[in-house]
Amino acid sequence: MMSKEMFNSVFRKSGIKKKIKSRNMSTRQHKRKDLAIRKAMIFKEQFQYKVNKAKWKYISKKERKNIWDKINENAIK
Repeated sequence: MMSKEMFNSVFRKSGIKKKIKSRNMSTRQHKRKDLAIRKAMIFKEQFQYKVNKAKWKYISKKERKNIWDKINENAIK
C-alpha cells in the first residue's frame, strides 16, 4: 500500500493525469507519461531495496548481539 501511494506521488509530480485516455494525448504527453511511469517504477524498486537493506542490517545486528551474549555467558561460567 505504501508503494502505491509513493507511485502516485511520483506520478503527480510529473504533471500527468493518470486516468487520461491515450488516444486523447499528444505525443509529448505520451513520452512524459512513459517517462513518469519508468521513474516511478525505479523509485519504487530503490525504496524497496533500502527497506530490505535496513531490515537485514537490523537482523544481523540482533544476531551479533545474541552471539556475543552467549560468549559472555560461557565466559562467566
